[in-house]
Amino acid sequence: MHTSPSKIANALSGINGLPPLDGSNYPSWREKLMMALTMADIDHAIETPRPTPPVLAAQDTPAVADNPGRQMS
Repeated sequence: MHTSPSKIANALSGINGLPPLDGSNYPSWREKLMMALTMADIDHAIETPRPTPPVLAAQDTPAVADNPGRQMS
């Protein structure tokens, strides 16, 4: 997924225009922030759940898991 520089610039200008977060304005601040990130198509990391970490098989050692291309002798 590629985001154009102009979309990012538009999002940053939208973010720069947000009033400072002071604790009492969180709901409207969050909505405006999410709108700016969505418009720039850079909200994926915020909206997408974190992937689950891989599970080691019984025969795997931490060294193999850290470097799967390495051959163990």
